[in-house]
Amino acid sequence: MQARECGLPEDHWDTYPEKVMGGTAAEVQRVARKCVPLDNVQLIAVGDGSKIAGVLSKYGPVEKYDAEGRRVE
Repeated sequence: MQARECGLPEDHWDTYPEKVMGGTAAEVQRVARKCVPLDNVQLIAVGDGSKIAGVLSKYGPVEKYDAEGRRVE
């Protein structure tokens, strides 16, 4: 998706890391609360499921998939 399709300046993604790193934690949280739809957030993590599932479960239900995208138990 192009930045302009989201109503953002053309250089948005080029300057994004610098802007985030230049902001305070409070500023980043303020923008996140405004822009991130918390009712439908999905976190994707890649790694050894036996090592990261416990940490991820703090944030909600954990679903596991194999390298081909098939759900596993």
